[in-house]
Amino acid sequence: MMPTVYSHLAGAEVDSSSEAWRHECECRWLLAAKPTRTQKHMHLYGVADRATLMTYDAKGRQVLRADHATLAQTKTSILKVRGLEAADRMLADAKRLYDLQNDQQR
Repeated sequence: MMPTVYSHLAGAEVDSSSEAWRHECECRWLLAAKPTRTQKHMHLYGVADRATLMTYDAKGRQVLRADHATLAQTKTSILKVRGLEAADRMLADAKRLYDLQNDQQR
């Protein structure tokens, strides 16, 4: 049996070798290593502002621009390696962790 740790994102004990714990550790790293919004977006999306990646289709839905690869200012990003959904999830979960930490300090 592997050791367990408390995951704030899961709200429960998780296996320390689980995907849930790996993801939480990655989100914590993002908060610590990339303190500004621009730094986070460069790491996750390869651009300083996520909005530059998006456009609207004929039905008015927001979609990833077809030329998003040419917009990327960095060679690697979470977007390029894992896709938009993974980058968005990491940013959202990092924000949740940030909010949880701030709530606990009050």
